[in-house]
Amino acid sequence: MSLLVGPLYFASYSAAKRLATNWSKQPSNLSPTEKQASVKKGGHGSANNGQRGVQGWIAINMFASLVAGVAVSLVESPSELFRHQVQAGVVERGMFPTMLAATRRGGLRSLYFCYLPYLIKALPHDVAELMTYGLLTDARSVAHAHPRHPLGAIAAVPDRVGDLFVGAAAGIMAVLVSMPADTISTRMQTVERAGLREKGPLGMAVSFFATGRRLAARGGVGALYKGCAPRLLRHVPASMVFWPVLVGCQRELHRALGYTEG
Repeated sequence: MSLLVGPLYFASYSAAKRLATNWSKQPSNLSPTEKQASVKKGGHGSANNGQRGVQGWIAINMFASLVAGVAVSLVESPSELFRHQVQAGVVERGMFPTMLAATRRGGLRSLYFCYLPYLIKALPHDVAELMTYGLLTDARSVAHAHPRHPLGAIAAVPDRVGDLFVGAAAGIMAVLVSMPADTISTRMQTVERAGLREKGPLGMAVSFFATGRRLAARGGVGALYKGCAPRLLRHVPASMVFWPVLVGCQRELHRALGYTEG
């Protein structure tokens, strides 16, 4: 499943980011400040990363992260649901036989009856990870392309060191932001799964927040972060491998092909 999810994750993010970036470069979409900067540089109404403000970076990365998060959730949601049930011992057969049996009984809909709780859990994780990756990568691109920019000092950091930092930061932010929703969703898919099919999307959303309130009432905010340390130990090292390898390969391909980010 990871062989499918990984490429889809990054490809959907990159495609959405490029679409949003190209749209933002249209003359009619530039702010007065960006138009003035473009004219001073002899441009024709386009703005590059050095001219685009922080708000522009955030908006573009937010859009791309949301698109990627939703795209991946459509693939990951069914496998996550049945994997948790197998791990919790609530089903006797393996994940794929259970998924197949559920599909035969209720069609594809049976694979997504917990989709909304999963999306509420997964989207913060994916957005936090991709936003952190995207903003830090944009900052590094600006630093290399514009040495006199306030971010120019970042260019002095070796590429491999910077890649490891981006990976660690993305992993940490993803876990911390998504941990409460992950705890709630896991409980709903295992301990409190009875009757979820009959509630419908709106009822599941209500149950999601009700479960969160119950957990917080019993154990405080810390109850929503139960298992955070093991999750950090699992996710951050993996992120420090995934992102540096991906970014490094992408950078070397760009250099080999003579590609520069416009």
